[in-house]
Amino acid sequence: MQKLRELEYNALKYAVVARKYIDIARSLKTTPSYVSKLITGLERKGIKIYGKFDYASIGLIEYLMLLPFSQDIMEKNIPYIIQKTTLIKSKQKILMLRALIPDGAQKDFADILQADPNQMWRITSFSWNPYSSPLTVYMHGKITSNTLQLTELLETRKLVHMPPPKQQQKIDNLDLELVAEFTRNPFLKLSQLAQRKNMKNQTLNYHYTSHVKPIRLENEVIINPPPGYATRLLQIKTTQGHEEHIAWALSSLHYVQNTYALTGTGTVYTFLFPDPYEEKQLAETLYTCTAILDFTLFGYVTANKRYTVPFGDIIANGRYNIGIVYEALHVHRRKANYDIYEL
Repeated sequence: MQKLRELEYNALKYAVVARKYIDIARSLKTTPSYVSKLITGLERKGIKIYGKFDYASIGLIEYLMLLPFSQDIMEKNIPYIIQKTTLIKSKQKILMLRALIPDGAQKDFADILQADPNQMWRITSFSWNPYSSPLTVYMHGKITSNTLQLTELLETRKLVHMPPPKQQQKIDNLDLELVAEFTRNPFLKLSQLAQRKNMKNQTLNYHYTSHVKPIRLENEVIINPPPGYATRLLQIKTTQGHEEHIAWALSSLHYVQNTYALTGTGTVYTFLFPDPYEEKQLAETLYTCTAILDFTLFGYVTANKRYTVPFGDIIANGRYNIGIVYEALHVHRRKANYDIYEL
């Protein structure tokens, strides 16, 4: 990771919990325009900040899927898939998909993608949080992680504290579009969006305040690996029921992009890009930690794409349209009746 000035690091920390640039500006005692420059500078250094939402409260359940590699799936924008990762595992090329699937449509979704239901798991995902990570240390322009304290974090075996589930929210297509917009820019001004969409500011403000704001979570920080670093995927085994805690603890490391706890399986997948010394420290920690039953290098990442939720004609009569997944894969249309942003 490139060096960060202290002001850049503090901006990154406060960006996790901020909704507007002015929130960060107050914490840093500077101006919103300068904060905007700081965030742009972080993006140039490979650090991205995205909005995150409680998708389960709007009927979208997070799943992880493993499939044989498909160029078709990799290239097409497929609704409800929010991440596609190409992995090299030994002599195999594998596609890992993270999807937000309408509740109750998991079987149909797997059938359309011709996926093995046994290679499909409900997950809880975590990412590095510079605002609250107990392991992160900033010193002399560098972000590091105190791996020596990782063992204690892993061994507590406490269930990770999760925010209480939010009440089910009824949303419409405009709400879903706002979720997509605030995912790719969590500091977006509604007035600017209204002007771009040629809509009334009052309309957007009502939908945001009533339906979207209540399901917003802390923003997500994703760091792209520095040049020359390879992102790996670790598969970690722990006791069933403790996978969420292990995933959360590992996400406290600054070189971890995402961790996924596969609900009820005792399995955790972790994307990470440590330097050689950090990798050695982590391997020794996992080896000696009694909370970890086993761990293995699952594969190397060769491509990784992220997307927002789909928006457009997605919801009809209060239900999500799952048929658009089939249309995206098999029906050649000049223009689809939905859209997706690639992040």
